[in-house]
Amino acid sequence: AQAWVDRSTAPPCAVAAMVIPMGGMNMGVQMAGPPPAELEPRLHRIKLCVWMMIGAMLGKLAIALLLGSIGSEIMSSLSLIFCSLVGIWLCRYDPQMGQIYDFFIRTCCQGCAEQCQGGMSCLMTFVICNAITIVLDLIQGNLSALVNGLSKVLSSTGQSPIESMVMVVYLTLSISAYVAQGFGAWQAWKAFQQVRDMGISSQPGGAPFVRAEELQAREARPAQDNNFQALVVQGSALALVDASAGLAPQLQRLYCNCHVPEAPCTPPWQGRG
Repeated sequence: AQAWVDRSTAPPCAVAAMVIPMGGMNMGVQMAGPPPAELEPRLHRIKLCVWMMIGAMLGKLAIALLLGSIGSEIMSSLSLIFCSLVGIWLCRYDPQMGQIYDFFIRTCCQGCAEQCQGGMSCLMTFVICNAITIVLDLIQGNLSALVNGLSKVLSSTGQSPIESMVMVVYLTLSISAYVAQGFGAWQAWKAFQQVRDMGISSQPGGAPFVRAEELQAREARPAQDNNFQALVVQGSALALVDASAGLAPQLQRLYCNCHVPEAPCTPPWQGRG
């Protein structure tokens, strides 16, 4: 039974997935921070897929521990582990998933917080990592081997009931993990398309998403304020000039009254040009 389990779980694309960065793959669409309200239904389905991936991974590791093959199972599940971590980073603003994210940030993934803040910046990373895992496993024949192995176990009569039940549970968990990865990647891709089509983008520092029209209005607002301030200053200067022009005759009369009335009177400030 042990040899049969090893043949049915060939190592997936662990290395190919692990070299992919966790952020900055959003194809020109500025995304960071928590998801916008319009994406809440899709993010909820993505969160369920991540929970399903985590449950399948833990179940497979538990069965491998009982069968004494925990080392080989960890190696063959590296891509699933990595995709689950990306899903946790993607759903970090969820109340339940955020607790797992905080645990990793405080313990073994402290350096990851500097490279990727999580949230919507991990959306396309989640899509690409899961898509690569599924495509390479299809090429390697791992998915078809799981389905064929499940049908053989169900039709086999030479194994004990407990052994058959363990194999059925293991293969079911493996297939469930692929289903969750595929459906979660599809939902994440649809969420990316929705953000792109709505014309919304996030702001630096993880600020909430805003539409393109509102962002342009915000960018144009400082220029309008500067123009208004320039007009106020210019208007104040003109008013000061007008006021000084109105005071000039009065100052001249006041100055001349202090001299001999018959003498020509020219204030000194007028002679200065």
